[in-house]
Amino acid sequence: MNILINNTSLPTSNICKSLGLIMDSKLRFTEHVSSKLSLAYSNLKLIYGFKNFLPQQTRKLLCDTLLLSHFNHCNSLYYPCLNAFDKYRIQKLQNACIRLIFNVQRRTRISTFLKRSNWFNMNNRFRFHMISLDYKILKSKAPNYLFNKSVSIYISII
Repeated sequence: MNILINNTSLPTSNICKSLGLIMDSKLRFTEHVSSKLSLAYSNLKLIYGFKNFLPQQTRKLLCDTLLLSHFNHCNSLYYPCLNAFDKYRIQKLQNACIRLIFNVQRRTRISTFLKRSNWFNMNNRFRFHMISLDYKILKSKAPNYLFNKSVSIYISII
């Protein structure tokens, strides 16, 4: 695409950052996931240094607020576009958090510890956020353009 303003061609970019969301030209959001994972793993490394001094509930709170919260912003927009590998990478981060919280060894299955934490796995967490957004839109009937789209989608499903 070539856009001209006053006979000057504007440069194009394959990646754009807006309001903290990194979008690529194919809307795959791999760059966004990589950026958030890098930040989260660096924070995880910091928490690991203090794990023996922090109670379990504090480790859980730190993981939820400093690591997993990075994937809450705009997740209703980007999550449906992610490929299976990026979803797997995000789930691996949550697994690392569970291992930190419960002091679980690397080869131990974490499914029972995930239940003990009262967390959804990341796939279900994203689904919960999308359903909550839909509920808020339908309940408040705002913003108008999303409400109209939501109603038309639900009518077509029924």
